[in-house]
Amino acid sequence: MSNRLYFSLVNASKRTLPLVLKRNSATILHELPVAEKVNYFQRLSAIPLEDKAAFLRVTKEANFRNNKHELEVYHLLTKFHCQHWQTAPVSEIRDAYVNMIKLDLSSGGNTFGNNEWNQLYHRLLHVLTLKGDVNLLGVVYEDSQKRQGVEISKELKHKVANAFYAADAMFDVIEMYQAEREATRLKTEQDFTFYLDKFASKGNVLLTEEGIRDMMRAGIQQTADGHATLLKVYAMAGNKSKFEDCLEEYKNKGYKFNNYVYTAYIHYANRIYDYSLMMSVFKECQEKTVELTKIVLNYLMEAEKNEEAWGICQSTCENENMARDKEFVLIYLKLSRTHKDEKSFESFYNSLDENLRKDQDVFEQRLEFLAEFEKYKEAILAYEDFLKNYKTIENQKRTAMIMKQSVIDKLSPESDDYNLAHKLYLRAHLFQNNFIYFK
Repeated sequence: MSNRLYFSLVNASKRTLPLVLKRNSATILHELPVAEKVNYFQRLSAIPLEDKAAFLRVTKEANFRNNKHELEVYHLLTKFHCQHWQTAPVSEIRDAYVNMIKLDLSSGGNTFGNNEWNQLYHRLLHVLTLKGDVNLLGVVYEDSQKRQGVEISKELKHKVANAFYAADAMFDVIEMYQAEREATRLKTEQDFTFYLDKFASKGNVLLTEEGIRDMMRAGIQQTADGHATLLKVYAMAGNKSKFEDCLEEYKNKGYKFNNYVYTAYIHYANRIYDYSLMMSVFKECQEKTVELTKIVLNYLMEAEKNEEAWGICQSTCENENMARDKEFVLIYLKLSRTHKDEKSFESFYNSLDENLRKDQDVFEQRLEFLAEFEKYKEAILAYEDFLKNYKTIENQKRTAMIMKQSVIDKLSPESDDYNLAHKLYLRAHLFQNNFIYFK
């Protein structure tokens, strides 16, 4: 290696090291001693790179003579991905992890200590819960449970279970619960109800009831939380007699009604199609949280009870938490369009946070609203500003098609508005995969 390159590497700053490495990757790959390669990977893994292509290329091509050094590099590569989970593809994380396991097995399984494996699995599981890749998440979590000396924290296990639940991978949630129960790691009622609530949400009466019995067998006394979980599962299952018996027992024990119980009650009202009861329960609830309000609104809209839903929207829209929630915002905008309430739509839309106003889904509501009131010029100008602000948007074709159907098809082909709108539509439609707005 030339002295010039050597000193370039040694003296490289955080800003210049990626560039030096990228330009000289072939030389580094073939001439740098193994220990020095590992040293540079260690340095590079801590740098927030925008372009990590050189790092990945050199790592993948490296032909180390010593498995220990190669494993260290894969360990660092995995750590690097975990620090940059938003840009790292799951496929690259999977490749790095699989190669680490293979190398560890080929070296007798004693390459890393328990602490190092602990750190690795905590990083990987955290990243994969954020990525939402439950297939790889399931494999990595199972491996972590089998590896001796690795202890995953309860907080991270809950994140893993929540990721499985969000992906409707209930079999994995059940397996996690059974493993935790058999290992006697469920020590409190809250430990049990964390899992039982998920079974209850799916209306699985047998699993929920058996879970309560498991808790009792573990010597944990059932309190309001356990009763509320049973209320929820009977509500979701639409079991009228069991729900009413459980509710009566809940009242007799003197437990206070909280949001969890009100939510169960609303689920029950929906299951028996009693929307008067639903409205009565919602009105009785003192703390109308965003989540509870959205549950009621969605149920009412599914039942085409738009008048009742619109009344709730109007009475709660001034709540700052509501106005910051995208799902509530979309419900409000859709209902105001349904009721042809131009003033309410404009007032609410203009009061939104700038980021929400620029959101693609929210903007599409505004685009359709303007078209419905034949404000075509305003719609075209709003669409032009939208494209200037967002040079790359996933599914740009969807917004372009709304523009065409709602605005362009309603205009005369000879008009100036039509020409401008059609020009914008063509640009967005043709460059949807890598959209670039040309002024």
